Amino acid sequence: ANFSNAAPVVFSTVNLSGGSLTGPQTVTSSGLLTWTGGVMFGPGTTNADGGLALGGTNVIDLRDGRILNSPGTTTWTNAATEQGRIRTGQAAVINNTGTWLDQNPFNTLISNDFAGTASTFNNSGTYEKSGAATTTIGINVVNSGTVDVKAGVLALNNGIQGAGTLQVGAAGAVTLGANSSVGKLVHNG
Repeated sequence: ANFSNAAPVVFSTVNLSGGSLTGPQTVTSSGLLTWTGGVMFGPGTTNADGGLALGGTNVIDLRDGRILNSPGTTTWTNAATEQGRIRTGQAAVINNTGTWLDQNPFNTLISNDFAGTASTFNNSGTYEKSGAATTTIGINVVNSGTVDVKAGVLALNNGIQGAGTLQVGAAGAVTLGANSSVGKLVHNG
């Protein structure tokens, strides 16, 4: 669907399992936004005000300057390796101001697959990794909130910046890319 009017659009729920959501308009889901396939692109903003469910058997694409805001609870799960993978690029931005639950039991990633300016994951809420597998984040991560790795491995290949807290539990591990800088590092193990 192409949203290119000036006025914002609000839906009670959104289910994107294929196809595309595009245009410069702000699209808001007041209820759960479920994203299991397809692409969000273009200079607009998508607000998942009622929560965000990510996963499915396909990759999902966020590109071309699209902004995805998640102020509620995001649940990210997969059923096999790289399912539910988030491919980004061309200056796309993910803003987590709520709670992002990375529960992936199989390896997955957020990657910068498309040309242009690298994408960014801004976390001013809580990013909690509890899935036993490895999650690789290959885009810029800016953390002013809390990244809590309870289990599995969180590979921050492009590093992490910001004054927030990076907390690692006894069953968790973190690998940091070059130029990483954290405000506070806590190891509970």
